[in-house]
Amino acid sequence: MPSYPIIYLHVVAAVVLCGYALFWVVMAFALRYHAADMDAESTLSLIGASRWPPFLLPRAVRVPILGLGWLLVLFMVVSGAVLMSTRGVAAAQLLSPAFWSERFGAVLAVKAALVVLFAIVHARLSVRPSPGTALTAAIVVVALICASALLV
Repeated sequence: MPSYPIIYLHVVAAVVLCGYALFWVVMAFALRYHAADMDAESTLSLIGASRWPPFLLPRAVRVPILGLGWLLVLFMVVSGAVLMSTRGVAAAQLLSPAFWSERFGAVLAVKAALVVLFAIVHARLSVRPSPGTALTAAIVVVALICASALLV
């Protein structure tokens, strides 16, 4: 039986992740092409260290913007695991080669690979933000959402 609140939260997190990736693309390219007097990498690092949300919450509980990306990925991995269990996918099935040869298993493998790739790209963005890394992250997020749509 599907768990609609988890599905809803998972989809909302995917939308926020897409907006998050778009935010980095806009910031990176705006700095690179429209702010010639600013160092793009150091300014992006400064943006990444700023706290989110910018108000409403005490500063102590706000998350650095780069931390928001990690929280979204962590939430989506956990909620995705919960959703798989509600669809009847057990741990034993994940060890079966037959599961991975089916369409659902193949798409799930692609989605898992994209999550790992996003984590690698986001780690790079966290250490040395650049327009190329931001664009790569956005492309991976769009591919991840497309793979997710195939699992429905």
